[in-house]
Amino acid sequence: ILGVVSFMVFNFFLVPSPFFNKEKEISKTLSTLHKILSAGMDHTCFLLDKNSVKCWGEQIDYISGIEIASITSGDSFTCALLKNGNVYCWMLLAYLFVGKPGNFSYAGYDAIDVDAGPSIFSNFSLCILTKNESIYCKGYDNNKEASKDWELINLGDEKGKPIQISVGGYKILGYEESHLCVLLSNGNVKCIGSNKHGQSEPYTGGDAIQISAG
Repeated sequence: ILGVVSFMVFNFFLVPSPFFNKEKEISKTLSTLHKILSAGMDHTCFLLDKNSVKCWGEQIDYISGIEIASITSGDSFTCALLKNGNVYCWMLLAYLFVGKPGNFSYAGYDAIDVDAGPSIFSNFSLCILTKNESIYCKGYDNNKEASKDWELINLGDEKGKPIQISVGGYKILGYEESHLCVLLSNGNVKCIGSNKHGQSEPYTGGDAIQISAG
């Protein structure tokens, strides 16, 4: 009997159980969905395969023929992070900071993460993270003037390296505020921007593995 019990205990701890495997599968699926499904104010986009995106709702559009790593949407625009490290934006109002619809909004060939703000008119309209651990954003200032160039974001004296970015915010009766949060390699989170509700307070628990700003 003792031998049977020992065998069961050994298998419980050393042999992967269906429960733990299922939990890992769910986590992997959610992480993947974050990259292939994106919704704006009146539209939704889905990454069909590595070369095409289908959108439906307001300003329905479809793109194909370019290798895509992930997609992100603002209120009235969608951007795709391409496999070559550039960022391509399209749909309504994208021309305001891209030049015209269909142009590459970023052509540095080194982007590894991208996230769109809640509105194209917010101070963080679109942010990117590059291979050299730099973060650049475009947006509008308090005078509603659009930034012509990418602005380098200074996170201050942080020990961890940025590995993921997320932009959140809101728009009420023409009044807009947004904030940028950055997941660091040490498991902490650094945020900058609007903090009226404490949404930009830092997290220093050291165990964060993914972030999402609203």
